[in-house]
Formats: sequence, C-alpha cells, structure tokens
Amino acid sequence: MSRLTHQLAGSLSEFGYKRGDVLVSDIPNTHHNLLLQSACSHLGVAVAAAQSMETLEDLIEKGVKVKGAVAASSDSFLCAENCLLSLPAIAAELGQIKEQHARHLLGDLIKRSVDSTRSAHNDPDCPAAYFGSSTPLTFREITILGEDAANNLHLRQEDTSCVSVSLFHSFGIATGVASTIMSGATVVLPAVGGIRGCGDPAQRARVTRDAMLHTRSTLLFGDSHTIKALEPLGAPEDHHLRSGLIKIGSGTDFL
Repeated sequence: MSRLTHQLAGSLSEFGYKRGDVLVSDIPNTHHNLLLQSACSHLGVAVAAAQSMETLEDLIEKGVKVKGAVAASSDSFLCAENCLLSLPAIAAELGQIKEQHARHLLGDLIKRSVDSTRSAHNDPDCPAAYFGSSTPLTFREITILGEDAANNLHLRQEDTSCVSVSLFHSFGIATGVASTIMSGATVVLPAVGGIRGCGDPAQRARVTRDAMLHTRSTLLFGDSHTIKALEPLGAPEDHHLRSGLIKIGSGTDFL
C-alpha cells in the first residue's frame, strides 16, 4: 500500500496537483478511494466528496477552490466537458457512455509512475477533506480521531477492521481506517452501495455481514442503520468480532 500510495502521489504531482489544492471525487468505498486519499495526504491535497453537479457547484460557490476530479468511472458527471474544473478528469474505470470519456485512468497513472521518494508534507493543520461541508477536516483532526479509536478499542496488529461507513465521512476515513492503519492492522472495505454508503441499508447489511465472515473481521465500524438492517439476518455463530464502533445516524428512533 505504501508503494502504490507513493506512486499515485507522484503521478498526481506530475498531473499538476500540489499542496493546498483540492480535488473532488465520487468514488465509492473501494481500494481506489483509500489509495486516492492516502496519496493526497502525502501531497497535502484535500479531497472533496461530490454526489452531483449541484454538490460541486455548491462547493465552488462557498469558496472551495476545486482544481480537478478523480471519478468513479468515465460515465460520471465529473468527466463531462462542462465540469468547471481546470484539470482534466481522471477515472477509476471506463464507463458505457461513448460521448463521455476520461482521458486518464487511475490504474494507468499508478502503473506508469515511479515510486515517489519525496517527503510527505508536514503541516497538520492543512485541509485534508471536505465532506458535506465547506469547512475542512484537517490532517490533525484525522490523526486525533484515529488515535482515539485505536486507544479505546485497543487495536493491535492482528486485528481486521471491517469499515462499512463511507470513506467520504470522518468516521470512515479517520475513526475506522486511520485507527486501523496506525495500529498496523488490516482494513476491509465491504462493497456498500452509494457514494456516502447511504444506499439500501439491507444491501449494506448483507455485504457487511458477508465481508465480516469471509475475512474473519475482529472489529466493525458501521452505522445504526446497518445494524438495524442486520437484525433480520441474525448473528452467525462463527463470527470473530470482539469490538467495534457504531455511528448514530439520523432517524434512529428505534434505538
């Protein structure tokens, strides 16, 4: 992961991204999302989540200086010619719309780049992310959230954390992922639907349950809606969970 992160950071730097820039993305909870945010943190580039053109326009209107985009696929609105961004879009994969293609694929950028040996930026108060707000989440805040979760859950290297909350949320990328990486443990990302993990709760519950069982996850980072949807499925007898954290979402009066 460190090698791929450095290679992607090198490509993004050659592409024109530098410390203080902001890129926007709609990539779901995949390894591409994790690598992208890791590479951007190496450069001091902030990642902003955008679900639609309206979301992007709102960020720009509120003064967030978005420079470019890394889209989930070339079908994304982020790859349209009228996307208001100075740099051409990068796509994680090709889509089906022939009239709309990204000129650069994320995997190709990683492969063609050499391992970047530049030192990572060291300003903890630099913006790291814009998640549903024009107020940034800083690298210092991500570190604090990660350390707090790691200490309270007594995370250790042999743990496996199943993170079913969107990585475009502080709970997902900081509390879930950062705490796990800091501890040298393993991260599992279930294929939950929706950019922010807010798709069908039943779908999230099924894939989360399957991922936990298949990977023998010892911790779960989820939300209350997923927990509610898990209830009808029943708890498997052979699970390996020892702990976890649940984010309380809106509309959780059932608690």
